[in-house]
Amino acid sequence: MNRGLLLAGTAGLVLVLVCLTWSTRRPARPAHPAHGPDRASRAPAAGATAVRPIRTAADAGRLLPFAPDQLARAAQLAQTFAAAYSTHRYNEPPAEYLQRLTPMMSPSLRAVIERAANDPAVAVQRQRTQEVCVGEARTEAIRELGPASITFVVTATEYVTTAYTARQDTARYAITLIPITGDGWKVYDIELAAAGQAGDSGGIP
Repeated sequence: MNRGLLLAGTAGLVLVLVCLTWSTRRPARPAHPAHGPDRASRAPAAGATAVRPIRTAADAGRLLPFAPDQLARAAQLAQTFAAAYSTHRYNEPPAEYLQRLTPMMSPSLRAVIERAANDPAVAVQRQRTQEVCVGEARTEAIRELGPASITFVVTATEYVTTAYTARQDTARYAITLIPITGDGWKVYDIELAAAGQAGDSGGIP
């Protein structure tokens, strides 16, 4: 055999073996999906927090402890109660005054208002001046909102007439309501708004 051909064949064989060896030692490249970037590239980094934006009123409503229609009924009751609380006549027995308020308030609040309505000093003063007061009210804002109660700020306008004069008074109240069975509400507390209150009944009826 020709010595030149033998050397050329040997060199070619060595080149083929080197190429095969190099290809088997190369690290495999990761396969990519046919469409879109690699899933790993879209995953959040370690320790990152995924945040879903709140875009609609319905999204925000899910964060509230009560449904919007429940809140509307509570606001209406606070307003109605404040108007009734501010309405009285000098010749009206305390029992009639309490009868109007009782369906709207908790038993614990009824006991407090009953004591105030039967205060002899108040009764004597109203009878002496023949005082008549008609109240109107408007719910202004939510002061406290929790899973067991809600407190509204309510402005009451009182139209007062006596045997001597007529006047118009304004009072701002913080009125706390608690939910009852059947999506209803009861007034749990009423104070002047300037006094402030925590608003949570702690489950007391």
